[in-house]
Amino acid sequence: MLIACLKCKRHVDTGQAPAGSTVKCACGLSILVPEGPSTAGKMNCPACGAPVDPKAQKCQFCSTALATVICPGCFGAVFYGAKHCLHCGEALEGRVVIHGDETERKCPRCREEPLRVEVVAEAAIERCNRCEGLWVDRETVERLVKRHREDGAARLAAAGGQLPTAAAPLKATADGYLRCPVCNQLMWRQNFGKISGVLIDVCRAHGTWFDRDELHRVLEFVRSGGLERSARKTRDLLEAEVQQLQQRVSNLSARGHTLFPESQDRLQSGNLAVGIADWFLNVFLK
Repeated sequence: MLIACLKCKRHVDTGQAPAGSTVKCACGLSILVPEGPSTAGKMNCPACGAPVDPKAQKCQFCSTALATVICPGCFGAVFYGAKHCLHCGEALEGRVVIHGDETERKCPRCREEPLRVEVVAEAAIERCNRCEGLWVDRETVERLVKRHREDGAARLAAAGGQLPTAAAPLKATADGYLRCPVCNQLMWRQNFGKISGVLIDVCRAHGTWFDRDELHRVLEFVRSGGLERSARKTRDLLEAEVQQLQQRVSNLSARGHTLFPESQDRLQSGNLAVGIADWFLNVFLK
């Protein structure tokens, strides 16, 4: 790892020196060796490789100015100048747009900061320079989810049909309802896919607001088979409810209550909503 000397500005190679130890610069200054690149919650400076807080504007070790860009492979935030995405390993050189034209729309989170257009992997998105959130129109969201779901299906087939282990859901860090930057109406907050743990802000007419790295987390959830897990969980819950209702009907029948034949058929076939309605009509209005 290379670290800039604060005294003479030379870049000092720390070699195999352990984290927390010191190395001597040619000018005599002792330099503290930082933690390695695997430090949790950190990104790495593209110049010296030192771990840096994702919100930092300058590397504290080599003083390189830091700006983030969006990876075209996984839509994760990475520092400008990095050769590969730290999330997915995608090659980044020549494949990202730093900042595009300013739009008339304002950031829903910062309110006054204008959104800027960026084209990432042929997807036009709008990004806030201050909070690094993303505004993505409805059609683009649907296209990205479809593409990454197909990628996930290919990975699933290659893995012999075994779904990957789901990562622990992460809670959103920002609270409160936001306004759509297009129509200014309050957006719905929803847990994407019901089980992802990523709370996104949705305007059904115009698009979705993703706070920093939320789009990356959503697409990773999709690629890992999250939508399939969600559908399977919903199906299991419905089947359990049908079984419980059938047991209640059986108990009522044992006490002398009867159902119309068509109601019984609907319950047995799993048509829960119609079965419940018929049951109420039959028991309470008989």
